[in-house]
Amino acid sequence: MSRAPGHAEPASRPKADWKCAFCKVEIRWAGPHRDRGLPANWSKEHGGPACLACRRDLAAEAAVEQQTELSFKERARLRSFALLEFEVRRDPDRSNAEIAGAVHTSVVAVQKARDRIGASSFPA
Repeated sequence: MSRAPGHAEPASRPKADWKCAFCKVEIRWAGPHRDRGLPANWSKEHGGPACLACRRDLAAEAAVEQQTELSFKERARLRSFALLEFEVRRDPDRSNAEIAGAVHTSVVAVQKARDRIGASSFPA
């Protein structure tokens, strides 16, 4: 639709819907929430919007993609370490218990991940 001369174009609005570039899950903001922007825990750093589940998977895959000589068990362990380190880096202020619950592991494993990456300790 063309505007009459002298009428300004409407201001561009933030995107109201998002689709993960990897798993194709969609988020749509409605009503007064339309101007919220990128959904919480999503990122654009991986070549398109990525939901948290895909960001976790990408972090785990990145850890093992160059490791062709590992056994299945070693790859699983490396993926687990990478996932924990991703979660600690993503939100280092969360408690070890919260992170452990999010990735279904122990508080001790989260503390070990913090130690490996040099992140400050947080009470369990």
